[in-house]
Amino acid sequence: VSVPLLVLHGSVAAFLSGLQSFGGQALLGMAMLAAQVGLLLLVVGLDGGVGGLLLAHAVTNAAGLGVLAWLAWRQGHRHGALPASELLGDEARADVRRYARSASLLVVLDAVVWQRTEVAFLQALAPAAEVAFYALAFGVAAQISRIPYQLSVVLFPSFPALVGGGRVAELAGLHATAMRYFVLLGAPLAVGLAVTAPAVVRLLYGPAYDPAAAVLVVFALGSVVAFAAGASP
Repeated sequence: VSVPLLVLHGSVAAFLSGLQSFGGQALLGMAMLAAQVGLLLLVVGLDGGVGGLLLAHAVTNAAGLGVLAWLAWRQGHRHGALPASELLGDEARADVRRYARSASLLVVLDAVVWQRTEVAFLQALAPAAEVAFYALAFGVAAQISRIPYQLSVVLFPSFPALVGGGRVAELAGLHATAMRYFVLLGAPLAVGLAVTAPAVVRLLYGPAYDPAAAVLVVFALGSVVAFAAGASP
């Protein structure tokens, strides 16, 4: 279920990016993160099990896709991109289909290969319980790291805007400033997550998953580098 939603989400997000509409995407990402955390806490409190967690994840993604599609529809009409002024010719349609196939393939590869490939390798090197502790800690750290990422979505248009305006010399200054602010935001998040890792794991998953706290600490502290990299164009 997640892969088709990722493909659709990526396509709609690309349309909005083409219209230079990044603020709405960032706000939506933050809202989805808050909603997902709230639903997961609700499921854990009601002892909904793995099925409940998967349902909460699917509901959040589906709702986010719906809001994103509405944003694309509104911005498309505002910028005159929707409805299309004229029907595409056969050659243009073929180009669009070819691009859609390539983009969809990249999204699927990202979902299947890049995000959690390490789990497949770890299964051959470690017991299933240890792999589960790793995957659990990785999931929590990944959700926290989405906060600076959403801010980077808003920042990104500034770089091509400087290039397009012939102000290439200002890129270095903007990049340095962005790096400082990303680290300023990310470092407290990372340290806070590392300090509270045992309590977070026990609250979300119970004392049986206490060994995952040590892994979460490592991920949290290592994410400072990722926060800084998020400012890179």
